[in-house]
Amino acid sequence: MNRPLNRIAILLLVAASSLLTPEFLPAQIDVEAIQARGLIVSQSPHLTLITDVRDRADVAEFNDVFESAIQQWCRYFQVPQEAVKDWHLTGCIIRDPNQTQVFADAGLFPDNLPPFPAGYQQGSMFWVFLQDGDYYTRHLLIHEGTHAFMEKFLGGYGAPWYSEGIAELLGLHRWQDQQLSIKHQVKTSDEVPFWGRVKLIRKAHEADQGKTLNEVLEMENRSFRKVDAYGWAWAVCQFLDQHPEYQKRFRKLPAIANLRPSEFNQKFREVMGEQWPEAAQEWLNLVTEMEYGYDVAGATPIPLSSTATTEGGTRFDLAVNRGWQETGILVEPSDRFRVTADGMYRVKLDDQAWPCDAGGITLEYYAGRPLGRLIAAIRTPENDFLKIMDVGLAREITCDSKGQLLFRINESPAAWADNQGQLKVIVQTLSD
Repeated sequence: MNRPLNRIAILLLVAASSLLTPEFLPAQIDVEAIQARGLIVSQSPHLTLITDVRDRADVAEFNDVFESAIQQWCRYFQVPQEAVKDWHLTGCIIRDPNQTQVFADAGLFPDNLPPFPAGYQQGSMFWVFLQDGDYYTRHLLIHEGTHAFMEKFLGGYGAPWYSEGIAELLGLHRWQDQQLSIKHQVKTSDEVPFWGRVKLIRKAHEADQGKTLNEVLEMENRSFRKVDAYGWAWAVCQFLDQHPEYQKRFRKLPAIANLRPSEFNQKFREVMGEQWPEAAQEWLNLVTEMEYGYDVAGATPIPLSSTATTEGGTRFDLAVNRGWQETGILVEPSDRFRVTADGMYRVKLDDQAWPCDAGGITLEYYAGRPLGRLIAAIRTPENDFLKIMDVGLAREITCDSKGQLLFRINESPAAWADNQGQLKVIVQTLSD
C-alpha cells in the first residue's frame, strides 16, 4: 500500500531456524542485542525473521516459503530473477499484540507505526501478529511479501482493491513436501482454514449487502480496516485473473501499479472498454453464487442456438456443463411463457453415474433445489443481481422485470465441468 493505511492488511508471520550472520541484515539490526533479549533470529538470502514464538513448528519453515515465493512473484509480475538478487526484507512475528515492548526495546517496533489489527508492511520491513493455524500464517506471509515485492519492483500498489486483492490471490497457496505453489486454485474450505473470504461474501449477499464491481473498485484504504474488504478485493482479482476474456487485460495492471488509485482505476476501465457492462453483470452472477472453486470460465455466459418449433415456440439446446446461457428472448414485466424441457444428462462424477432430467435429483440439493434441476433468470438492463426462478420439467413463467431470459441447471458453479449431455428447452409465449 501507499502506506500507512493501505497496508493494514491482516498479516503475517515469521521466524525460523539457523543463526543469522550480520551480512544478511540491514545495518541497523544488532543480532546479538536482539538475541540477548530472548528473541529468535533466523535467516535466508532474502529474509531475516525475528520472533518471540518458540512452540510453533511451522515458523521454522517460513524462510523456505518466502524464498520459494520470490521465484513465483517474478514469474507472475514478469520481473527478471536477476533484479531480486540483492533484495532483502526484515520481518517480526509477534505472539501477542499486547506484548510488543520487547521488540520496541530492540529497536524493531518504532513508536510511529500506525495502529494495525494484525500486520503492517513498510519498505523492507513488516510486522505481524501470530495467527491461528499453520495455513493462515503462511498465507499472510505471502500476502505481505507480495506487497513488499510490488512496492520495490513495480513502484507502487495501484488502487486498494488491486493491492489487497492481488496479495490475497497470490497468497492462496499449497505447501506440501517443502514445495510451494502460490495462486493455488482452492476447491474447499478445508484447504484454507481460518481464511474465510468466501463465507464473508456469501453472508454479505444474503444480507443484501453485496458489492457491485464499481463499488469494489472504489473501496478506499480505510475500508481495509475490516476483513470483509479483503474478501471483496480477492474475489474481483480472482474473477478477472481467471476470465478467458479479461485475463490478458487484468495482467497488464502491474505495469501501471505506480499510478495513484484514481488514475489506476480510470486506466483499468479504459482497458476494459465496451466490455465493462458485461463484466459487471458476470461479477454479480459470481457474487450471487460464490463458492470455493467457482468456475469463472464455465460461468461465462454463452448464447444458445435456437430452432423454431411447429407449435410456435423456440427450442434451445442447453449445455449442462456451463453457467447461465442466453436465449436472446427479451421480456417485459408481466410477459408470460410456458417452458418445457426434455433430455437426460449426467451430473456429479462419482463411483457411478448420476442420471438426471430437468426435474433434478432429489437425493441431493443445491441452494435449496434438487441438484441438476432446470432454473431460469432474467438479466435486467441495469445488471441487477439475478433472481432465480424454478422451472423443472415444465412451468409457466410470469416475468417481473425487463431483460433477457437465461437458463442453466442447478448445480454448484464449482462442479459443472464434469457434467455430460444436453437438455432441450422449449419456450412458448403465452397470450392473455
